[in-house]
Amino acid sequence: MFKKLIIASTIAAVLSPQQVFASTKETKQPETAKRFIVKLKATEKIKDQSVKKTVPIVHSGKSNLKYKRKLASGDLLIEAGDFTSLEQVKSDLAQSGQVISIEEDELVTAHHLPNDPYVNSMYSIGNDTRGINAIDAWDLSRGNGVNVAILDSGFTDHPDYDERSINGYDMISYSSYSNDSDGRDSDAHDPGTGLNCEGKASSWHGTHVAGIIGASMDNQVGTVGIAPESNLLHVRVLGKCNSGYRSDIIDGIYWAAGKEIPGLPVNNNPAKVINMSLGGTSSCGSYQSAIDYAREQGATVVVSAGNNNTDAINQSPANCHGVITVAATDSTGDKASYSNFSPWLGVVDVVAPGSTIIAPINTGTDGPLFADYGYKSGTSMSAPHVAGVVALMLEKNPTLSPDEVEEIIKSTADQFGPFFDCTPQEPICGHGMVNAFAAVNKAIETNTPNSNVLEMNQTQLISGEEKSLQYLSLTAPETAETVTVSINGGSGDADLYIKQGGNVSVDNYDCRPWLTGNSESCTLPAASEYSILVRGYNAYDNVELLATYSEPAPENGTELQNGQSVWNLSGEHNDELIFWADVPNNVTGLWVQTWSGTGDADLWVKKGALPTREDNDCYESTAGNEETCVLSPEGGRYYIKVRGYSAFDNAALRILWNE
Repeated sequence: MFKKLIIASTIAAVLSPQQVFASTKETKQPETAKRFIVKLKATEKIKDQSVKKTVPIVHSGKSNLKYKRKLASGDLLIEAGDFTSLEQVKSDLAQSGQVISIEEDELVTAHHLPNDPYVNSMYSIGNDTRGINAIDAWDLSRGNGVNVAILDSGFTDHPDYDERSINGYDMISYSSYSNDSDGRDSDAHDPGTGLNCEGKASSWHGTHVAGIIGASMDNQVGTVGIAPESNLLHVRVLGKCNSGYRSDIIDGIYWAAGKEIPGLPVNNNPAKVINMSLGGTSSCGSYQSAIDYAREQGATVVVSAGNNNTDAINQSPANCHGVITVAATDSTGDKASYSNFSPWLGVVDVVAPGSTIIAPINTGTDGPLFADYGYKSGTSMSAPHVAGVVALMLEKNPTLSPDEVEEIIKSTADQFGPFFDCTPQEPICGHGMVNAFAAVNKAIETNTPNSNVLEMNQTQLISGEEKSLQYLSLTAPETAETVTVSINGGSGDADLYIKQGGNVSVDNYDCRPWLTGNSESCTLPAASEYSILVRGYNAYDNVELLATYSEPAPENGTELQNGQSVWNLSGEHNDELIFWADVPNNVTGLWVQTWSGTGDADLWVKKGALPTREDNDCYESTAGNEETCVLSPEGGRYYIKVRGYSAFDNAALRILWNE
């Protein structure tokens, strides 16, 4: 089984009290790192006492390298002086001929947490058993540009999402429920669900749901949404007393998905995600056609499971086909006492946090007054967590169908332990707690963007923005023994990820040097196909990407160096003498010559394989021993055959290239 050549280190980070949701994340160490992880050939056979013999320069006094210990992976930990660069270590250790790879032993620190003031009150974004691991997911995606429709009570103006709000439409056609006395119109603002609702204050339900999905990040205001760069399309379908008619909700689904409805303006911002934190106790019925239409347009529909602590099969539209139905957990991470459920993987697909969720609200009791923040509980709060995760996924893989989105959400969910109400043995909470980081990673992996092909021995210049992802595919020749992919030069900071077979992602790779700057290299055992990812740690420009390969020496061949001549070559008729040379990249001329002696020897040359009469890059067969092959140089291994057309004696051979 293939073993990873690069084994990432893990060093515990010390977290401050304000970093209660922070997880450890490798961060780049300066170029002058003191410690290096070194993989040698046949590392598992090397004992502590034999390191000096295997790598003589260590502890030799000729360098400042010191062997510290052998890691569990079998790799060696080497310590160097304060100002030793990675390139110097590579140069020193290369003298042993035993080195496969070298990487800096980087430090580990805590994830960046948003600077939004209430972030420490948001247990739901964390990566413990109570949260959905949104913090890790934000390193991959923030839902940029994905339109999320919120079919709810409308919205109030709020500084935490105003810049990405799309006014949408007020679908309430019954004046007795509209509370704004003007029926359907293009103003989706919430006038207050408590108006004309005796004994009840306005809930600002739609404002709260919108904030859970898309409150801005790092704006030093309030909270942060699950998809903080998504666009929020507000469709008002709930009015007085937080209620609305099914007929208006159905029209809202169609309109949000982009259908032209007579008498209504065209929605120029059709949604790719539709959140409905609402429902009634009835069959799906007429909802299904609207949901089917939305799915046909590529929109994923997310619905709350309901708050009656009963089987969600009786809750619509939660019981409709093709929706992602979300139950709620409480602040301990267990099923919330009020949340609907479904025995044995029934209606409920996944769970998400729904209790004491802080998000934007308004201070008004009846009509709107001032923007503020408040806590709410219910499956109405759990559904938008999942809608936000879907937006994160679709930013990275917009080709995902609603069925594919649902499958990823379910397959990457975290199962509950044996002491929770939601156990795998009695799965009343669907497939488990949604995991934003795992879902986004899976969305990236299932994307197949490897349309760009990296050719062997051909340098490709690449550029990209911060957090940009460039995918390439590489095919190795059958004769390859190892393959090396490297980036060098240019400006900025790009990171290299390599995977043998399958799709590479930032969480699925066989090699990732992860060094500061653009000098990174991965050498892997031969395979037929490789997936390559270059990610912008920072913006980068004019970086050279190159793939090369090495081949095993021919059993009966002799290696030649540049400019080397071989004398006294002799043979009989049809005798063959085999030579080979590894020609570097970017040479400007390549010549192979035979001369001198008596008799008649022919010269055959081919890159990448032994030449034959039918398959060669050069075949010279003039009378005598003076033959010359002039080739267009490419980096790689060239095979040379000197063959006796008749007996020959004391011939000479030379290979020469300009570097």
